[in-house]
Amino acid sequence: MSASPGPDPRLEGRTSTYNRDEVVRLITEFYQFLACMPFIEPEDIQYPAPSGWPNITPERFAALDKTDAVIDLLAHLPYIRNHSFGLGRGMYSTCIWFQTCALNYAEDPFKTSPLDLEKIEYLKLPVPDSEPVVVPPHVAVWTEQEVPLVGHIFMIDTMDGTITEYPDWRDCGWAQYPQHDPRSWRNEYDKTMLLSEFLDEMKQGYLELRWIPYWFRKVPKVYVRGGARNDRGNGDEEELYKIMIAHGWPDEFRRDECKAALLAWRTQNEGE
Repeated sequence: MSASPGPDPRLEGRTSTYNRDEVVRLITEFYQFLACMPFIEPEDIQYPAPSGWPNITPERFAALDKTDAVIDLLAHLPYIRNHSFGLGRGMYSTCIWFQTCALNYAEDPFKTSPLDLEKIEYLKLPVPDSEPVVVPPHVAVWTEQEVPLVGHIFMIDTMDGTITEYPDWRDCGWAQYPQHDPRSWRNEYDKTMLLSEFLDEMKQGYLELRWIPYWFRKVPKVYVRGGARNDRGNGDEEELYKIMIAHGWPDEFRRDECKAALLAWRTQNEGE
């Protein structure tokens, strides 16, 4: 467990500390929650051995310029299998939120030695009309944008265990850190939250079906129900909402029946 850098103005003056095992537990439970819905299968969650993923080592990941704490975290996180079916990243990557894909450091291109830096250039944050921003060494990039400048990049800070969001907009009015503060890198980005509170907020959105799971060409995706940021905006999310509710979501959910109904709806409406 690392020492806290002090009261955090983005956490209403509260402090936070980093604990690797706690971060692993929280993300594991979140992935297992997602697998309760019929778009990510339980067997698609990949778990490391107690010693960690064998491909994630300080030597192999040296080119990422990350601290030992970040490498250690990445080596012990669970990951979601990427169902891109050989079609590449982006639109064919598994989403865990709207146009937001969970990175899988246990799969290619992170298995090569040494790492091919050209293939992981996306770990730098894209900035409109500017050079990409390099994430600080003590910060782990957890997710990537489905399409550049669309979706969200979430970053876990091993200095205090918080999560910070890189959105497709800026200057959202969040509290700023003094320039001498080691957390001042967050001034360029959106909200910072305790990881536990952030994941609880994510789960609540799914429980209320504000976010609707579905598939695009067999790849797990997420709709924003009733929001301006819906990725299609054609009303499909309302039909999927009705199917989920009809099958008892969330308290008496009949997952297998619901999945069959969703697949039947997709076949009828998307020709798959």
